[in-house]
Amino acid sequence: QLRIRVETEAVFSLLAAVEAGDLSLLGSEALEYEVSCIPDQARQTEVLGVLSLTVERLEVTDQVESLALSFEQQGVQAMDAIHLACASIAKADFSALATTSY
Repeated sequence: QLRIRVETEAVFSLLAAVEAGDLSLLGSEALEYEVSCIPDQARQTEVLGVLSLTVERLEVTDQVESLALSFEQQGVQAMDAIHLACASIAKADFSALATTSY
């Protein structure tokens, strides 16, 4: 599918920029939780490899939860709201969210 190919190319471009030092990748407690829920061990290991590129681990604090709740009230799904709140509070330049079923 075209959408999947375009999204895959975008992810590879972002990861290449991270590896080149042009972008910094932020991780979070929420990402670690989601990765722990991946049932396929090989896929989980692959994703953990990507998370090893992070330069900072963001915690889900009361402030994050409060902001996430406001995002949810605007229609954002719960985990996406937490990721977005973490990125917002960390003052990330941008946040890339991907929703995937495993």
